[in-house]
Amino acid sequence: MRVLTLTRSRAALVLLGTALLFVAAQIQIPLQPVPITLQTLAVITIGLLFDRRTAVQAVLLYLGLGVLGLPVFAGFSNLVMVGSRAGYLVGFLAAVWSMTYLREYFGLLVTCLLGSAVIYACGVAWLSFYLGFHNAVLLGFVPFIVPGIIKAALLSGVVRFLRGAV
Repeated sequence: MRVLTLTRSRAALVLLGTALLFVAAQIQIPLQPVPITLQTLAVITIGLLFDRRTAVQAVLLYLGLGVLGLPVFAGFSNLVMVGSRAGYLVGFLAAVWSMTYLREYFGLLVTCLLGSAVIYACGVAWLSFYLGFHNAVLLGFVPFIVPGIIKAALLSGVVRFLRGAV
Protein backbone atom coordinates (compact mmCIF):
# COMPACT_ATOMS: atom_id res chain seq x y z
CA MET A 1 0.00 0.00 0.00
CA ARG A 2 2.85 2.41 0.76
CA VAL A 3 4.29 2.08 -2.77
CA LEU A 4 0.88 2.93 -4.22
CA THR A 5 0.67 6.05 -2.03
CA LEU A 6 4.14 7.17 -3.11
CA THR A 7 3.23 6.61 -6.75
CA ARG A 8 0.04 8.67 -6.39
CA SER A 9 2.00 11.40 -4.62
CA ARG A 10 4.61 11.47 -7.33
CA ALA A 11 1.98 11.52 -10.07
CA ALA A 12 0.18 14.40 -8.35
CA LEU A 13 3.44 16.36 -8.08
CA VAL A 14 4.30 15.68 -11.72
CA LEU A 15 0.88 16.97 -12.78
CA LEU A 16 1.20 19.96 -10.44
CA GLY A 17 4.62 20.83 -11.86
CA THR A 18 3.38 20.48 -15.43
CA ALA A 19 0.35 22.66 -14.69
CA LEU A 20 2.59 25.25 -13.02
CA LEU A 21 4.77 25.39 -16.14
CA PHE A 22 1.72 25.76 -18.39
CA VAL A 23 0.19 28.60 -16.35
CA ALA A 24 3.55 30.37 -15.98
CA ALA A 25 4.09 30.18 -19.75
CA GLN A 26 0.94 32.19 -20.37
CA ILE A 27 2.03 35.10 -18.16
CA GLN A 28 4.35 36.91 -20.51
CA ILE A 29 5.78 40.07 -21.96
CA PRO A 30 5.77 39.26 -25.69
CA LEU A 31 9.30 40.16 -26.77
CA GLN A 32 10.92 38.72 -29.88
CA PRO A 33 12.55 36.33 -30.48
CA VAL A 34 11.92 35.06 -26.91
CA PRO A 35 9.17 36.38 -24.62
CA ILE A 36 9.74 37.07 -20.94
CA THR A 37 7.52 34.62 -19.05
CA LEU A 38 7.20 33.26 -15.55
CA GLN A 39 8.32 29.83 -16.79
CA THR A 40 11.79 30.26 -15.34
CA LEU A 41 10.17 30.96 -11.98
CA ALA A 42 8.17 27.73 -12.31
CA VAL A 43 11.27 25.77 -13.35
CA ILE A 44 13.28 27.13 -10.44
CA THR A 45 10.43 26.33 -8.04
CA ILE A 46 10.32 22.76 -9.30
CA GLY A 47 14.12 22.49 -9.08
CA LEU A 48 14.11 23.69 -5.48
CA LEU A 49 11.17 21.71 -4.14
CA PHE A 50 10.86 18.45 -6.09
CA ASP A 51 13.13 15.45 -5.97
CA ARG A 52 15.15 14.85 -9.15
CA ARG A 53 12.93 12.15 -10.63
CA THR A 54 9.69 14.07 -10.08
CA ALA A 55 11.18 17.34 -11.36
CA VAL A 56 12.48 15.72 -14.54
CA GLN A 57 9.17 13.92 -15.11
CA ALA A 58 7.17 17.14 -14.70
CA VAL A 59 9.30 19.00 -17.24
CA LEU A 60 9.34 16.03 -19.64
CA LEU A 61 5.55 15.80 -19.49
CA TYR A 62 5.24 19.53 -20.19
CA LEU A 63 7.64 19.33 -23.14
CA GLY A 64 5.98 16.16 -24.41
CA LEU A 65 2.55 17.78 -24.41
CA GLY A 66 3.93 20.61 -26.54
CA VAL A 67 5.67 18.24 -28.93
CA LEU A 68 2.38 16.36 -29.33
CA GLY A 69 0.83 19.61 -30.53
CA LEU A 70 -0.99 20.81 -27.45
CA PRO A 71 -0.78 24.60 -27.00
CA VAL A 72 1.12 24.60 -23.69
CA PHE A 73 4.02 26.93 -24.48
CA ALA A 74 4.10 30.73 -24.19
CA GLY A 75 1.16 32.39 -25.89
CA PHE A 76 -0.63 29.03 -26.15
CA SER A 77 1.80 27.93 -28.84
CA ASN A 78 2.99 24.43 -29.64
CA LEU A 79 5.74 22.70 -31.55
CA VAL A 80 8.33 25.37 -30.76
CA MET A 81 10.81 22.60 -30.07
CA VAL A 82 12.24 23.24 -33.53
CA GLY A 83 12.22 27.04 -33.35
CA SER A 84 14.37 29.71 -31.78
CA ARG A 85 12.91 29.08 -28.29
CA ALA A 86 13.72 25.37 -28.18
CA GLY A 87 17.02 25.84 -26.35
CA TYR A 88 15.30 27.48 -23.39
CA LEU A 89 12.78 24.64 -23.19
CA VAL A 90 15.55 22.02 -23.21
CA GLY A 91 17.29 24.22 -20.65
CA PHE A 92 14.30 23.73 -18.33
CA LEU A 93 15.09 20.04 -18.20
CA ALA A 94 18.80 20.60 -17.66
CA ALA A 95 18.05 23.20 -14.96
CA VAL A 96 15.79 21.03 -12.82
CA TRP A 97 18.16 18.09 -13.15
CA SER A 98 21.17 20.17 -12.10
CA MET A 99 19.33 22.14 -9.40
CA THR A 100 18.27 18.97 -7.59
CA TYR A 101 21.97 18.18 -7.26
CA LEU A 102 23.29 21.72 -6.67
CA ARG A 103 20.84 22.53 -3.87
CA GLU A 104 22.68 20.06 -1.66
CA TYR A 105 25.85 22.16 -1.89
CA PHE A 106 24.68 25.75 -2.29
CA GLY A 107 22.21 28.06 -0.65
CA LEU A 108 18.80 28.79 -2.12
CA LEU A 109 19.73 32.01 -3.93
CA VAL A 110 22.87 30.57 -5.52
CA THR A 111 20.98 27.44 -6.58
CA CYS A 112 18.27 29.62 -8.17
CA LEU A 113 20.83 31.72 -10.01
CA LEU A 114 22.71 28.64 -11.22
CA GLY A 115 19.45 27.09 -12.43
CA SER A 116 18.68 30.28 -14.33
CA ALA A 117 22.18 30.29 -15.79
CA VAL A 118 21.67 26.75 -17.12
CA ILE A 119 18.41 27.81 -18.81
CA TYR A 120 19.99 30.88 -20.40
CA ALA A 121 23.12 29.03 -21.49
CA CYS A 122 21.04 26.43 -23.31
CA GLY A 123 18.74 29.09 -24.75
CA VAL A 124 21.51 31.36 -26.00
CA ALA A 125 23.46 28.43 -27.45
CA TRP A 126 20.42 27.35 -29.49
CA LEU A 127 19.39 30.90 -30.39
CA SER A 128 22.91 31.48 -31.74
CA PHE A 129 22.12 29.18 -34.66
CA TYR A 130 19.37 31.61 -35.69
CA LEU A 131 20.85 34.99 -34.80
CA GLY A 132 24.59 34.53 -34.27
CA PHE A 133 26.18 34.52 -30.83
CA HIS A 134 26.37 38.30 -30.32
CA ASN A 135 22.70 38.88 -31.18
CA ALA A 136 21.63 35.81 -29.23
CA VAL A 137 23.25 37.25 -26.10
CA LEU A 138 21.78 40.71 -26.72
CA LEU A 139 18.25 39.47 -27.40
CA GLY A 140 18.14 36.16 -25.56
CA PHE A 141 20.04 36.90 -22.36
CA VAL A 142 20.52 40.61 -21.59
CA PRO A 143 16.77 41.42 -21.27
CA PHE A 144 16.42 38.53 -18.82
CA ILE A 145 19.24 39.40 -16.39
CA VAL A 146 17.37 41.77 -14.07
CA PRO A 147 14.06 39.84 -14.13
CA GLY A 148 16.00 36.62 -13.50
CA ILE A 149 17.80 38.03 -10.48
CA ILE A 150 14.53 39.40 -9.09
CA LYS A 151 12.76 36.05 -9.60
CA ALA A 152 15.62 34.15 -7.95
CA ALA A 153 15.76 36.50 -4.97
CA LEU A 154 11.99 36.47 -4.45
CA LEU A 155 11.69 32.71 -4.78
CA SER A 156 14.63 31.95 -2.50
CA GLY A 157 13.16 34.34 0.08
CA VAL A 158 9.71 32.76 -0.11
CA VAL A 159 11.11 29.23 0.19
CA ARG A 160 13.32 30.27 3.11
CA PHE A 161 10.30 31.89 4.82
CA LEU A 162 8.06 28.87 4.23
CA ARG A 163 10.68 26.46 5.54
CA GLY A 164 10.99 28.55 8.69
CA ALA A 165 7.21 28.74 9.12
CA VAL A 166 6.67 25.00 8.85
